[in-house]
Amino acid sequence: MLAVIPLIFALQQIMEGWVWMTFTHDEYRMSRDIPVTVFLFFAQVVWPVWVPLAILKIERKASVRAALRILCFCSFIVAPLQAYRLFFHPPDVSITSHHIHYQLDAIYSPMGAILNVFYFMTTIVPPFVSSRRSVLLLASFNFVALIVTWLASRPNVVSLWCFFAALISVQVVRVMGDMNREQQLEE
Repeated sequence: MLAVIPLIFALQQIMEGWVWMTFTHDEYRMSRDIPVTVFLFFAQVVWPVWVPLAILKIERKASVRAALRILCFCSFIVAPLQAYRLFFHPPDVSITSHHIHYQLDAIYSPMGAILNVFYFMTTIVPPFVSSRRSVLLLASFNFVALIVTWLASRPNVVSLWCFFAALISVQVVRVMGDMNREQQLEE
């Protein structure tokens, strides 16, 4: 599951490229809902489930696995709620400050705030819980990217953080290499 993360991000970024095309080419404008929905489905629904499960699958320490199972349980609560929000309260999408802005109506509501807490618990925390150093480095890069994105362009954090996370996902190659070396040493 972990090794597939860069590929999922690639697909997600292709969708965001399609969103850009709907703003710059009139012939694509009518198809905007498709890439917006797919992009946000990955960003808001897939990642909260994928990240804790992927980290759980590579974790060896029992105590860490127990903590990751709790985060996985949280992800199975947040993902359907995020999907509900996405499909029943579709976002407004615009270009602001040379970025794609996804206006998710429920973000500033009490329910939106709760969803955001669970979202960050399931996407940010699991790699920090890992006992693997290379995963902790991945977590650190991702967290720094989130903070920088938040400070630089808070209204556009969904788009920008996904872009930086896609770049950072190259660190997954290092994680997989470290896991390979560990396995070879055990044999």
